[in-house]
Amino acid sequence: MKNYTVEALILKRMDFGETDRIITLLTPNHGKIRAVAKGVRRPGSRLAGHLEPFSHAKVFLAKGRNLDIITQAQTLNQYRELRADLSAVSMAFYLSELAERVSVEGEKNYPLFNLFTQTLSQLATEGERNMLLSWFDLSLLELLGYKPDLQRCHECGHDIPTQASYTLTASGLVCRACQDHTAGGICIKAPILANLRLLQDGFFDVAGSSLDWKEVTQTRQALQFIMAYTLQRQFRASDFMEKVQRLCPEA
Repeated sequence: MKNYTVEALILKRMDFGETDRIITLLTPNHGKIRAVAKGVRRPGSRLAGHLEPFSHAKVFLAKGRNLDIITQAQTLNQYRELRADLSAVSMAFYLSELAERVSVEGEKNYPLFNLFTQTLSQLATEGERNMLLSWFDLSLLELLGYKPDLQRCHECGHDIPTQASYTLTASGLVCRACQDHTAGGICIKAPILANLRLLQDGFFDVAGSSLDWKEVTQTRQALQFIMAYTLQRQFRASDFMEKVQRLCPEA
Protein backbone atom coordinates (compact mmCIF):
# COMPACT_ATOMS: atom_id res chain seq x y z
CA MET A 1 0.00 0.00 0.00
CA LYS A 2 2.12 2.89 -1.32
CA ASN A 3 -0.63 5.50 -1.22
CA TYR A 4 -3.75 5.60 0.91
CA THR A 5 -6.52 7.95 2.05
CA VAL A 6 -7.95 8.37 5.54
CA GLU A 7 -10.68 10.29 7.29
CA ALA A 8 -8.93 12.00 10.18
CA LEU A 9 -9.10 14.41 13.07
CA ILE A 10 -6.02 16.59 13.50
CA LEU A 11 -4.77 16.03 17.05
CA LYS A 12 -1.41 17.73 17.11
CA ARG A 13 1.19 19.46 14.97
CA MET A 14 4.89 20.02 15.57
CA ASP A 15 7.36 22.09 13.55
CA PHE A 16 9.94 19.96 11.78
CA GLY A 17 12.92 21.32 9.89
CA GLU A 18 12.62 24.75 8.30
CA THR A 19 9.31 24.45 6.48
CA ASP A 20 7.69 21.12 7.46
CA ARG A 21 5.45 19.90 10.27
CA ILE A 22 4.80 16.51 11.83
CA ILE A 23 1.02 16.06 12.07
CA THR A 24 -0.64 13.60 14.43
CA LEU A 25 -3.91 12.23 13.06
CA LEU A 26 -6.66 10.19 14.67
CA THR A 27 -8.33 7.88 12.18
CA PRO A 28 -11.10 5.30 12.65
CA ASN A 29 -9.45 2.47 10.71
CA HIS A 30 -5.70 3.10 11.23
CA GLY A 31 -5.70 4.50 14.75
CA LYS A 32 -3.10 7.19 15.36
CA ILE A 33 -0.88 8.25 12.46
CA ARG A 34 2.16 10.54 12.63
CA ALA A 35 2.98 11.95 9.21
CA VAL A 36 5.04 14.74 7.64
CA ALA A 37 3.42 17.67 5.86
CA LYS A 38 6.24 18.98 3.69
CA GLY A 39 6.46 22.71 3.04
CA VAL A 40 3.31 23.39 5.05
CA ARG A 41 4.88 26.37 6.85
CA ARG A 42 5.76 28.16 3.61
CA PRO A 43 3.58 31.20 2.78
CA GLY A 44 0.77 30.17 0.45
CA SER A 45 0.91 26.46 1.30
CA ARG A 46 -2.26 24.74 0.09
CA LEU A 47 -2.05 22.16 2.87
CA ALA A 48 -1.83 24.52 5.85
CA GLY A 49 -5.49 25.48 6.11
CA HIS A 50 -6.64 21.86 6.02
CA LEU A 51 -4.37 20.68 8.84
CA GLU A 52 -5.41 22.97 11.68
CA PRO A 53 -5.71 21.38 15.16
CA PHE A 54 -9.00 19.52 15.81
CA SER A 55 -10.11 19.86 12.19
CA HIS A 56 -11.93 16.98 10.52
CA ALA A 57 -10.34 16.25 7.15
CA LYS A 58 -9.83 13.78 4.35
CA VAL A 59 -6.07 13.19 4.18
CA PHE A 60 -4.08 11.63 1.33
CA LEU A 61 -0.79 9.97 2.30
CA ALA A 62 2.18 8.29 0.67
CA LYS A 63 4.21 5.64 2.46
CA GLY A 64 7.56 6.96 3.68
CA ARG A 65 10.69 5.34 5.05
CA ASN A 66 10.22 6.51 8.65
CA LEU A 67 7.08 8.66 8.60
CA ASP A 68 4.37 8.71 5.96
CA ILE A 69 3.99 11.89 3.90
CA ILE A 70 0.82 13.96 3.59
CA THR A 71 0.37 14.78 -0.09
CA GLN A 72 -3.09 16.36 -0.04
CA ALA A 73 -5.86 17.22 2.42
CA GLN A 74 -9.47 18.30 2.16
CA THR A 75 -11.36 19.88 5.05
CA LEU A 76 -14.61 18.13 6.00
CA ASN A 77 -15.43 20.19 9.08
CA GLN A 78 -13.33 22.95 10.63
CA TYR A 79 -15.78 23.66 13.50
CA ARG A 80 -15.65 27.42 12.89
CA GLU A 81 -18.19 28.19 15.63
CA LEU A 82 -15.93 26.47 18.15
CA ARG A 83 -12.86 28.47 17.09
CA ALA A 84 -14.60 31.77 17.81
CA ASP A 85 -14.84 30.94 21.54
CA LEU A 86 -11.66 30.78 23.65
CA SER A 87 -13.29 28.55 26.27
CA ALA A 88 -14.39 26.04 23.61
CA VAL A 89 -10.92 26.13 22.01
CA SER A 90 -9.25 25.32 25.35
CA MET A 91 -11.61 22.35 25.77
CA ALA A 92 -10.91 21.14 22.23
CA PHE A 93 -7.18 21.13 23.01
CA TYR A 94 -7.96 19.04 26.09
CA LEU A 95 -9.94 16.53 24.00
CA SER A 96 -7.08 16.36 21.49
CA GLU A 97 -4.48 15.76 24.18
CA LEU A 98 -6.56 12.97 25.70
CA ALA A 99 -7.19 11.32 22.33
CA GLU A 100 -3.49 11.52 21.46
CA ARG A 101 -2.60 9.98 24.82
CA VAL A 102 -4.90 6.94 24.58
CA SER A 103 -4.85 6.15 20.85
CA VAL A 104 -2.47 3.58 19.38
CA GLU A 105 -0.68 3.69 16.03
CA GLY A 106 -1.97 1.12 13.56
CA GLU A 107 -4.86 -0.01 15.77
CA LYS A 108 -8.35 0.78 14.48
CA ASN A 109 -10.63 2.52 16.96
CA TYR A 110 -13.99 3.53 15.55
CA PRO A 111 -15.57 4.17 18.99
CA LEU A 112 -12.88 6.68 20.00
CA PHE A 113 -13.07 8.47 16.65
CA ASN A 114 -16.87 8.68 16.85
CA LEU A 115 -16.77 9.89 20.47
CA PHE A 116 -14.29 12.63 19.57
CA THR A 117 -16.26 13.86 16.53
CA GLN A 118 -19.54 13.80 18.46
CA THR A 119 -18.04 15.81 21.31
CA LEU A 120 -16.45 18.38 18.98
CA SER A 121 -19.80 18.87 17.23
CA GLN A 122 -21.55 19.44 20.57
CA LEU A 123 -18.75 21.72 21.75
CA ALA A 124 -19.36 23.97 18.74
CA THR A 125 -22.96 24.60 19.87
CA GLU A 126 -24.37 26.51 22.81
CA GLY A 127 -24.82 24.45 25.99
CA GLU A 128 -23.22 23.40 29.25
CA ARG A 129 -19.74 22.63 27.97
CA ASN A 130 -18.27 21.61 31.31
CA MET A 131 -20.88 18.88 31.62
CA LEU A 132 -20.16 17.81 28.04
CA LEU A 133 -16.48 17.54 28.89
CA SER A 134 -17.23 15.46 31.98
CA TRP A 135 -19.46 13.19 29.90
CA PHE A 136 -16.58 12.75 27.43
CA ASP A 137 -14.22 11.78 30.27
CA LEU A 138 -16.61 9.14 31.61
CA SER A 139 -17.34 7.80 28.12
CA LEU A 140 -13.63 7.57 27.36
CA LEU A 141 -12.96 5.69 30.59
CA GLU A 142 -15.65 3.18 29.65
CA LEU A 143 -14.11 2.71 26.17
CA LEU A 144 -10.75 2.02 27.80
CA GLY A 145 -12.23 -0.49 30.24
CA TYR A 146 -11.86 1.75 33.30
CA LYS A 147 -15.52 2.58 33.93
CA PRO A 148 -15.84 3.70 37.59
CA ASP A 149 -18.63 2.03 39.57
CA LEU A 150 -20.89 4.84 40.80
CA GLN A 151 -23.64 2.60 42.15
CA ARG A 152 -21.95 0.26 44.67
CA CYS A 153 -19.16 0.51 47.20
CA HIS A 154 -15.88 -0.51 45.59
CA GLU A 155 -14.78 -2.19 48.84
CA CYS A 156 -17.81 -4.07 50.21
CA GLY A 157 -20.16 -4.10 47.21
CA HIS A 158 -23.18 -2.57 48.98
CA ASP A 159 -25.47 -0.29 47.00
CA ILE A 160 -24.93 3.42 47.66
CA PRO A 161 -27.87 5.87 47.81
CA THR A 162 -27.35 9.51 46.82
CA GLN A 163 -28.45 11.13 50.10
CA ALA A 164 -25.00 11.54 51.67
CA SER A 165 -21.36 12.39 51.09
CA TYR A 166 -18.95 9.72 49.95
CA THR A 167 -15.32 9.15 49.08
CA LEU A 168 -14.60 8.88 45.36
CA THR A 169 -11.53 6.89 44.30
CA ALA A 170 -10.28 6.22 40.80
CA SER A 171 -12.04 2.82 40.88
CA GLY A 172 -15.37 4.10 42.17
CA LEU A 173 -17.24 5.01 45.33
CA VAL A 174 -16.45 3.96 48.87
CA CYS A 175 -19.21 3.94 51.48
CA ARG A 176 -18.82 5.53 54.92
CA ALA A 177 -18.26 2.19 56.63
CA CYS A 178 -15.25 1.48 54.39
CA GLN A 179 -13.75 4.97 54.24
CA ASP A 180 -11.34 4.39 57.11
CA HIS A 181 -9.77 1.48 55.23
CA THR A 182 -9.32 3.39 51.96
CA ALA A 183 -6.25 5.41 51.03
CA GLY A 184 -6.61 8.45 48.81
CA GLY A 185 -9.76 9.69 47.17
CA ILE A 186 -11.80 12.88 47.41
CA CYS A 187 -15.06 13.63 49.17
CA ILE A 188 -18.11 14.30 47.00
CA LYS A 189 -21.56 15.40 48.12
CA ALA A 190 -24.91 13.98 47.10
CA PRO A 191 -25.68 16.46 44.24
CA ILE A 192 -22.31 15.73 42.62
CA LEU A 193 -22.83 11.98 42.87
CA ALA A 194 -26.29 12.27 41.33
CA ASN A 195 -24.79 14.40 38.57
CA LEU A 196 -21.99 11.93 37.85
CA ARG A 197 -24.56 9.14 37.52
CA LEU A 198 -26.55 11.18 35.00
CA LEU A 199 -23.39 11.87 33.03
CA GLN A 200 -22.44 8.21 33.03
CA ASP A 201 -25.87 7.43 31.56
CA GLY A 202 -25.27 10.01 28.80
CA PHE A 203 -27.56 12.79 30.02
CA PHE A 204 -25.05 15.66 30.04
CA ASP A 205 -27.70 18.30 29.18
CA VAL A 206 -29.98 17.17 32.03
CA ALA A 207 -27.04 16.87 34.40
CA GLY A 208 -26.00 20.48 33.98
CA SER A 209 -29.46 22.01 33.98
CA SER A 210 -30.05 21.99 37.75
CA LEU A 211 -26.53 22.79 39.01
CA ASP A 212 -25.01 26.07 40.04
CA TRP A 213 -21.51 27.04 38.95
CA LYS A 214 -19.90 25.70 42.13
CA GLU A 215 -21.42 22.25 41.62
CA VAL A 216 -20.40 22.24 37.95
CA THR A 217 -16.82 23.03 39.04
CA GLN A 218 -16.87 20.27 41.68
CA THR A 219 -18.07 17.78 39.08
CA ARG A 220 -15.16 18.70 36.81
CA GLN A 221 -12.72 18.37 39.70
CA ALA A 222 -14.03 14.89 40.47
CA LEU A 223 -13.51 13.79 36.87
CA GLN A 224 -10.07 15.39 36.65
CA PHE A 225 -9.05 13.42 39.74
CA ILE A 226 -10.24 10.13 38.21
CA MET A 227 -8.65 10.84 34.81
CA ALA A 228 -5.25 11.82 36.24
CA TYR A 229 -5.17 8.82 38.57
CA THR A 230 -6.38 6.28 36.01
CA LEU A 231 -4.25 7.45 33.08
CA GLN A 232 -1.26 8.28 35.33
CA ARG A 233 -0.77 11.68 33.77
CA GLN A 234 -1.48 15.35 34.35
CA PHE A 235 -2.75 17.00 31.19
CA ARG A 236 -1.25 20.34 30.15
CA ALA A 237 -4.47 21.39 28.45
CA SER A 238 -6.22 21.22 31.84
CA ASP A 239 -4.05 24.10 33.07
CA PHE A 240 -4.94 26.11 29.97
CA MET A 241 -8.65 25.44 30.54
CA GLU A 242 -8.42 26.57 34.16
CA LYS A 243 -6.75 29.83 33.13
CA VAL A 244 -9.47 30.47 30.56
CA GLN A 245 -12.18 29.68 33.13
CA ARG A 246 -10.71 32.27 35.48
CA LEU A 247 -10.76 34.84 32.69
CA CYS A 248 -14.24 33.85 31.49
CA PRO A 249 -16.04 32.27 34.49
CA GLU A 250 -19.41 32.29 32.74
CA ALA A 251 -18.11 30.20 29.81
